[in-house]
Amino acid sequence: MFTLATIDGSEMRMILAAFQGLGVLRGGNTLQEGKLAELGNLIESLPSMEEGRALDKAKKRAKSLFQLEAKTNKVRIKEDERGLIISLATDAYFKEGSADVDIEETREVLKNVAKLLKVPSVSSTKFRIEGHTDSWPTDPLGKYPTNWELSTARSTNVLHYLVAFGVNEKQFQVA
Repeated sequence: MFTLATIDGSEMRMILAAFQGLGVLRGGNTLQEGKLAELGNLIESLPSMEEGRALDKAKKRAKSLFQLEAKTNKVRIKEDERGLIISLATDAYFKEGSADVDIEETREVLKNVAKLLKVPSVSSTKFRIEGHTDSWPTDPLGKYPTNWELSTARSTNVLHYLVAFGVNEKQFQVA
């Protein structure tokens, strides 16, 4: 990097402090704290150009696959610092207080999710399925004593269907 601009000593120390391993100067933090810095994302953890292009392709393909469901808010597609997020509306795919996937309603959606996740460009990617519930309490004496158990059962059941539709189970986490 080359510049003809003049930089005073305090500015240079601030810039150098943002990098690790520069002699006696300590660093490794961003110059200004923000949401990504608070999450532990530094410049080294940002996706490469190739990963960024793959993410963009996946997002376009997801929008194409879920065009109808996105219009009715049964599927939402967004991107954040974690990557591509595909959200399935809980009330459209699960009965209240149940972890059983309404497979008649979700079969095509889950097949399309599996199709998206089997693309060779994401074959080494790790995926996370997050289960959610509503705010209604569960029956403490029932099958799911708390919403924690219900939400994890939902995510596990979705994973079982995705595996049945051909995804590699080892690429997944459930939460």
